[in-house]
Amino acid sequence: KEKGKLLNKLGKNIEEQLDIVKEYRNNGLLGCFELNTNNEKVLKQISTNLFNANVFCFRRENRIFTAPPLIITNKEIKDTTNIIKNVLLKIE
Repeated sequence: KEKGKLLNKLGKNIEEQLDIVKEYRNNGLLGCFELNTNNEKVLKQISTNLFNANVFCFRRENRIFTAPPLIITNKEIKDTTNIIKNVLLKIE
């Protein structure tokens, strides 16, 4: 429950800071970044950049889903959301 709250806080911070993020939502550790673009080339580049940064997310259309293992640490949550933010910053 506490890790879900941390993920929500960090995801909402990304939503507030980046125009490319339309909305962030989560239920516990299951999260979703809904993006403000439907450009398939851009979306594929985001997926590739996340994969190359060792962040494995499922993407469907303009939504990036996160589902980390339940044993994830707070540091890993912070590090991973920072990687996601940096990948999205390069797109804007």
